[in-house]
Amino acid sequence: MDRVATVTYQTTDGQATPLAEVRLQAATGSVAVASVAHTFEVPGLGAFLLECSCVEASGNLSVALSRVVPSREQLFLGMCAWREVDPYFGVALSPAGYLHVYFRHEK
Repeated sequence: MDRVATVTYQTTDGQATPLAEVRLQAATGSVAVASVAHTFEVPGLGAFLLECSCVEASGNLSVALSRVVPSREQLFLGMCAWREVDPYFGVALSPAGYLHVYFRHEK
C-alpha cells in the first residue's frame, strides 16, 4: 500500500490551491523506511521543501517543512504515529495564508 502526501495552499480569503502530491518511496535496498523530499512553489511566496519519512513497521511518521528562498528556514517539524487515522498538519504562513499537508494510504 502506497503512502501519499498532498500539499494545498489556502489564502486568507479561503481560496485553496493544490500544490503537490508525492508518494513516499522505500530507499533502495530497504523496505523498512519510506521517504520523500519534494520542493514546490507557493504562489507569491517562493519555494518550499517538504521532507517526510515513515517507518513501515511502527507507522512513525516524521515531517519537516522549510522555506527554501532566500535562505533555508524550517517552519515546521513534527512526528506522529500513522496507523489507523491518516495524519494532517497545517502551517500558518502569516499573514499570507496556510499550508495544509494531508497524508493517505492508496492501494
